Order: sequence, then C-alpha cells, then structure tokens
Amino acid sequence: MPTITYPEELPQRVDKFLAKKYPEFSRRFFQDGLKNKEILINGKSKSPSYKLKEGDEIEIKLSLKKPAEITELPPNEKVKINIVAKYPDFLIINKPVGLVVHPSIFDVRNNSIPPTLAGGLIAEFPELQKVGEDFTRPGIVHRLDKNTSGLMIVPLTQKSFEEFKKMFRHHLITKTYLALSWNLQKGVANPKSYKEPKLYKTISTPIGKSTKEHTKQATAKNPGRLINPKEAITLYKIIGYDKFPCRHKVGKIKKQEKTVALIKAKPQTGRKHQIRVHLSSIGLPLVGDSQYTSRLLKNCNKNFPYHLLQAHKLEFTYRGKKYSFTAPAPEWLENDS
Repeated sequence: MPTITYPEELPQRVDKFLAKKYPEFSRRFFQDGLKNKEILINGKSKSPSYKLKEGDEIEIKLSLKKPAEITELPPNEKVKINIVAKYPDFLIINKPVGLVVHPSIFDVRNNSIPPTLAGGLIAEFPELQKVGEDFTRPGIVHRLDKNTSGLMIVPLTQKSFEEFKKMFRHHLITKTYLALSWNLQKGVANPKSYKEPKLYKTISTPIGKSTKEHTKQATAKNPGRLINPKEAITLYKIIGYDKFPCRHKVGKIKKQEKTVALIKAKPQTGRKHQIRVHLSSIGLPLVGDSQYTSRLLKNCNKNFPYHLLQAHKLEFTYRGKKYSFTAPAPEWLENDS
C-alpha cells in the first residue's frame, strides 16, 4: 500500500491528482476511497476536494491492482423487484427511491458493481441478460434518476425491446409525474380555494450542460449559453398548494412556513433531469432537490433526504392494445396528507 509525497508547489485537488497518477482508475474510485477513509492525508481523513500542498503525505490503503473488467452483469438477489404487471413481452415495475437503474461505465471498469435495478432484474429474470444493447443495461429501455421513484417498462424479449425503444423515440408513450415543489412564483392563490386547471402549461426552453457547472444540466432561452443544447418540452399544471414548515433559517428569517405546489408534469422529450431543470427554471424547484434549488432554500431541503418526484402514470398502445398503469401515491404525499 503506497505512501506518496505530493511534490508540486501548486495546490491541486487530491482526487484529481490521484486520477492523473493512476489513470487506469477513475476519479470516482479515489473519491470513494477518500470518503471511506481508505486514503489519508498526513494521517487524517480528508474530502475529495481537499487541495494538496507540497510535502503532503498521501497514504493509500486501497489495492491498486487493476481488477479484470466484467463482461456480464452479475445478478443481485438482494435487490427486490416490485412488479406491478407482468405480460409475455414486458413488465411494469415500480422503482423505489435510492436505487440506481444500471451501473456506470466506471463501476464496470473497476469491477465494483453497486446494487442496481438491472442486477435485481436479471436475478429474477435471467433471460434478460440477452435483452438490450449493452450487457450493463439488460432490459433497460428508459431510466429514472436514482432518487426518482415510480413506474418503468422492462421489455422481456429483444423484439419487444426494439419496439418500445421505437415508441419512446417517437414519443408514443405518455408519462405523467407527480412533483412537490417549493413555490417561488408571485401571486400565489389561496391554497384552500385553489382549483386544478383543465389545461397544461408548456415549458419549451432547450436543455444542455451548464457552462458554469458541467455536472449539472441547465436551460436557457439562448442555446448559446449551454453546452450541447437540445430541444426540451415539458407540460405541467399545478394541482394544489399547501404550506410546509421550514425549521431552518432562510435568508435572515428563522422558522417560517413556505408555500409548496403539487404538480403534474408530462415530459414530451427525454432530456437528462428534464422535469427538475424545467420546473426550477420557472420558480418551482423540487422540494429536496439541492442540485437545482435556490440557495435560499438550501436549509429547508435539509429536512428531505431526496427530491420529491414520482413517475406516477404510464399510458401506451402496444400491438394494438391500450395499456394504462398508475403507481400508488408516493410516501411523501401520503405523509403530507
């Protein structure tokens, strides 16, 4: 287990330095090692963002022997699949909060596969190993964020996989989400007298990577402000208002109530973090979403371990037959009521 002395005068993040020194390992590999106290700086635990100074001693307790890359995703029997409906060609499942859909390329390269939906699926349905375009994503034709719960379609055959892929590409599958958002819009109606509108409003600003933070998505009326912008359209309507207590300081005000809005959203395109980015852009950032929420609400979000978003309903026609599935109300909505 090596101990390295940082030789440079110019400070540098420890995770970046180690990833450059050992390019066969990912930066995330070293970030996890730092978080798990398997990498110490001068005998002490440090965060991945710690900037090394000349003479710092880096003690690595991780094995730096490159593991063999996997060529087949291992099943994970500990991941239980909540099956809503099963047909000969496909499943409808309800993904829980906190579960990653499939491993990343870095997980595969380092042979360190975390619990994933894909691993749980092939434990229950081994035939899925031969379904899809990539062995790391068996039966996965669309995705949800780790902390987004709700309904997903899982094709059981390669033929149905190709059909559903085509349906998603041509927007022939209607997805309805439930979201709970902080309401930063002006002119909020009285929550008790508010009535759900019949029509949806449209958000149609393009989405791309943020030029300021490359780990985040962003939206702007001017696509020139984005990296690789793409068309993005979201239909939404507010179906109710309520008040949430915020036990933390917001700005200079302590312990206040904040208005929240319950929203139905229908993405018409499939951009990364689309609903979260679009709703935040019009003053409706998701409750619990620290990545796309105003800094003023950062403390309020401490009450929530994840953003409050559920893929609530799926509707489509498959081989001439209409299907419609609705998930049970999410836990956060039941608790609120």
